[in-house]
Amino acid sequence: MHRSSSSLDVSGASIVNLESTDGRRDGCERVPCNAEDGEETQTRGLGAPSIALPNQNTEFVPHLALDIGGSLVKMVYFEPSSRGRKEEAKNEAGGQLHFVKFETNQIHRVVEFIGSRSEEMNRSSSIRATGGGSYKYADLFRSKLGMVLVKEDEMKCLVTGAVFLLRSIRDEAFTFFQGEKNYVEIPSSSKEDKEGLFPFLLVSIGSGVSMIRVDGDEQYERVSGTSIGGGTFWGLCRLLTGCKNFDEMLQMSSKGDNTKVDMLVGDIYGGRDYASHGLSASTIASSFGKVACLNQDLSDYNKADLALSLLRLIAYNIAQITHLNAMRFGVKRVFFGGFFIRGHTYTMETISFAIDFFSKGTMKALYLRHEGFLGAVGAFLMNEQDREQLQGPSGSPEISRYQAEEMAREAALEDHEGGTGVEPSRVAPFRQLFYDRSHFVERFPASRTHSSDFAKGELFDAEALVDSQTSSGHVASDGAEEEKRDLFHVQSLSDAEMLRVGVLHVEPRMRPFPHIKDEWSYVPDTLDLASDPEARNYWIDALLKRLLSTKAQAVSSDIKPGAAARGEAFAASFAKRLMRLKSEPAAYGRLSLAVLLEAREDCLRDFGFKDAYINEKKRESEASVAALPHLLQELDSIESLESKNPKSPSGYLSSLIQGVLAGNLFDWGAAACDEIYSQQDIISAYQAARKRLGKRPWRVDQLDQFCASWKRRLETNTFYRRAVIFCDNSGADVVLGVLPFARALLRQGTDVVLAANTSPAVNDVTSEELSQILSDVAGLDEDFKRAVEASKNRETLAQVRQPDQHAAIFVIGTGAGGPCIDLSRVSSELCDASEGADLVVLIGMGRAIHTNLYAKFSCDALKLAMVKNKHLAETLFGGNLFDCICAYEQP
Repeated sequence: MHRSSSSLDVSGASIVNLESTDGRRDGCERVPCNAEDGEETQTRGLGAPSIALPNQNTEFVPHLALDIGGSLVKMVYFEPSSRGRKEEAKNEAGGQLHFVKFETNQIHRVVEFIGSRSEEMNRSSSIRATGGGSYKYADLFRSKLGMVLVKEDEMKCLVTGAVFLLRSIRDEAFTFFQGEKNYVEIPSSSKEDKEGLFPFLLVSIGSGVSMIRVDGDEQYERVSGTSIGGGTFWGLCRLLTGCKNFDEMLQMSSKGDNTKVDMLVGDIYGGRDYASHGLSASTIASSFGKVACLNQDLSDYNKADLALSLLRLIAYNIAQITHLNAMRFGVKRVFFGGFFIRGHTYTMETISFAIDFFSKGTMKALYLRHEGFLGAVGAFLMNEQDREQLQGPSGSPEISRYQAEEMAREAALEDHEGGTGVEPSRVAPFRQLFYDRSHFVERFPASRTHSSDFAKGELFDAEALVDSQTSSGHVASDGAEEEKRDLFHVQSLSDAEMLRVGVLHVEPRMRPFPHIKDEWSYVPDTLDLASDPEARNYWIDALLKRLLSTKAQAVSSDIKPGAAARGEAFAASFAKRLMRLKSEPAAYGRLSLAVLLEAREDCLRDFGFKDAYINEKKRESEASVAALPHLLQELDSIESLESKNPKSPSGYLSSLIQGVLAGNLFDWGAAACDEIYSQQDIISAYQAARKRLGKRPWRVDQLDQFCASWKRRLETNTFYRRAVIFCDNSGADVVLGVLPFARALLRQGTDVVLAANTSPAVNDVTSEELSQILSDVAGLDEDFKRAVEASKNRETLAQVRQPDQHAAIFVIGTGAGGPCIDLSRVSSELCDASEGADLVVLIGMGRAIHTNLYAKFSCDALKLAMVKNKHLAETLFGGNLFDCICAYEQP
C-alpha cells in the first residue's frame, strides 16, 4: 500500500463556472495571450473551471505545479485575490486555483508564462512536477528560470489530486448518461458513514489502462489494468481511417454507424432479441464481425463507422474489466479519467452505457470536472505536505516552506563548509525534511554526505571508493566512453512512473530509423552486461576508475558558482548507482554497455554539467579547420593521378577511409587516448595515425569490397543517391575524417546527411557545432559552398536531387546526447532526411561497435571505428588496442 495526504484551506471553496463561447458551462481557462497583465486574452486549450479558495492564507500556499505529459502540459497555479497589490497581499486572504493546458511542443510558452509571474510563482527555487516531461525538460526550466523541477511520483499525484477534489470541492463528480450530465454529491467518509467516499476505483485511461483501488484517505494500490486503452484506439484508428488527430477521431466516431461493421445479436437471430438471455437485437455480438462476412476492401467502408466500432470495442472492454474488478473488491463507486476521456461526451456516453449494461443498472460511471488535472493537483499538494511537516519547535511560530527551504539549504551549506552560522534549534526540524524531499540537484551540492543511509551523514570518499574497487578487483586499464542520453526517453523512472498513468503520448518525436532491415529483431546492444558478470564488472570498474578525472574535467569546464560542490555531488551519486548495479544488474531495467554509459551522462546533466569538453572541442575544431585546405589539396592530387589511370587501385578512396579511421583516434572518453593528447598536438597525431593505417589488413577489413562497389556504381551510373553519416567526435574526427569523405560523395552527385548528437557528450560533435563547422568550411572550399547552398533550395529534407541540381549537404540532430545510438529511436527530422538513402555510414566505437555492430540494414552500410579499449579489442575481435574496423555490408 502507498500513502498520500493533502491539505489546503478549502472552507468556502467552490467551482467558478465560466461561460464558453458556445454557451456551455465549464468553458476554457483563459490566460493573457503573451502572459502579460492587461493584454488581450486567448484560449490556451480546453482547461477546467477555476476553484475559489476564499479563506486561503496566501502567505503559506504554493503557487504552481505542473504535469508535463507527452502531448499536454497541465498547470495548476494559485492567484491571490490581491494580485498586483503587494501591500494588501500580506493581509488579505483568498484567491483562486486556475487550471491551464499548453501543448508540450510549445513548452517555451509555459516558461514564458511562469517567468512573467515571477513575483507570485518564483517564491521557491523549485517547482513540483510530475509526468515524463518533468525529466525531459528539467534542463530547460533550470537554464531559463533558475528553477529545479522536483519530480513527484505520477500515480501518487494522480490519487492525491482525485481524493482532494472529491472530498473538498462541491459538484466535482458527475454522471453522463443518455445525454444528461448530473452532478453527484460525494458524502464524507467516516467510521459512522459506511457509504462515504472510500473505497473507490480510479480508472485512468491513457495509452493503456490502470485501475487503482483507493481504500482510505492515505491508502491506494494499483490492482489491475489492461494494455487495450487509448493508445490502442489511436493506433488502430489511424491505420483504419488515416486520421492522425485524436480529437478528430473522436469527433468522427460520433457521426458513424457501427451496425455497418459490427455483428449484432439481431444479425444472428433474424432481427429478433435473444430474450431468454436478456440480449436485445441491438446488442453487439461481435465487434467488426460483419467485416469477416462481407467481401469488401477497407476503402469500401465509411471511416466514421470504423471509428465508432473501434471506440465501442475499446470502451466496452475497459468497462467490463472495470466492473469485474469492482465486483472483486466490493467497490460501488468508479471514477474514470485520463487522456482517452478528455470530456468528450460520446466517449463518456459509451463508457456509461457499458457500465450500466454489465452491472445490470446497479452501478454508474462517474467522471470528474478536473479529470485532466489530477496529476497536477496532486503535485501542487505535495508542497502542502511539506508545509504541514514544517512546523517550528514547540512554542515557535509557523514558518513557510519557502523560508524553511532556504534555512535548510543554508544549514546544509554550513555543514559542508564546517561553519555554524545558522541557529541549530531553528534548523533542526527542517534539515531532515530538506534532505528527504528536495531534488538531489539541490541536495548534494549542499553536503558531502552521500550513502545508502544519506540522512545519517555518513561521509562519501570518492577516492577511497575508487582505490578499493580498482585494487582488489577487476581493474579497468583503458577506460570507457561517455554515456548516451536520449533526450526523449528516461531510463530511471520508478515503476509507478513507468506506468505513464493518465498520459497518452501523441505524435512521437522519436521514430525507428527507416533503413533498419528488421525493426522487430533490432537490438541496440552488442554486449549484454546483465548476463555477463565479468564484462559487467569490467565496465563498471572502468567507469569508477575514471570517475575522479571525469569530475575534475566537469568542474574545470564550469565557471558558475558551486561547481566544485556539484562535482563532489556528481561523483557521489554516480558511484552509488554503479555500486548498486554490481550487485543488482536489473536495478534500473535493461543493462547493456549503452545503458550503463547513459548513467554518467544523466548524472552530469542533472548536476548542471552540460558540456564538460566544450573548450577542448572548440580548440581542436579550429585547428582542424585550419589544416583542412592542405589535406583536401593532397587528396585532390591523389584523385587526379588516379583519374589518368582508371585501372589503378583505388588509392583515393582508400586514403579517404584511412582519414576517417585516423580521425576517430581522438576520443576524450577513452583512457587509451590520454597519452596521445599529452605527447602530440592534434594535427601531428592525425598525420601519424594516417601513416600507420597504410599497413593492412586491418582487424576487420572489407575496404576492397567497398572500393569495388564504389567503382562498379560509377561505371554503371548507379551511384548512391543519398548517404547518411552518423558522426562521432569533434575536431580531427569530423573535420579531417568525415568531411573529406562527404565531399567525395557530393562530387559524385550524392546528397549527404550528417547525423550528429542533439546534445553534448564527451567530445562528440553536436548538430549545432557541426553546422557552424560546415559554415566555416564552406568559406574555404567550393564543393562545400555549393552543397550548403543547394540544401537551402530544397523544399523538404526528403526531396530527391533533380538532374539539374547540385548535391546537397544537411546537418541533422539524431535526438540523442551520448556516444551511442539506438536506431529504434531517432529524431523524426532525421527519419525524414533519410528517406531514399542507399548508404548508411556509422563511425566510432559507440555507434559502430557498442550498439550496431550486428545491426542489419536495408541498404548498403559501412561501419568504421578505431578500437580504443584493449579489453574490447581482445574479447570482441581477438585483437589489440587501436585495431581498426572497416565492415562493408550489402542487403
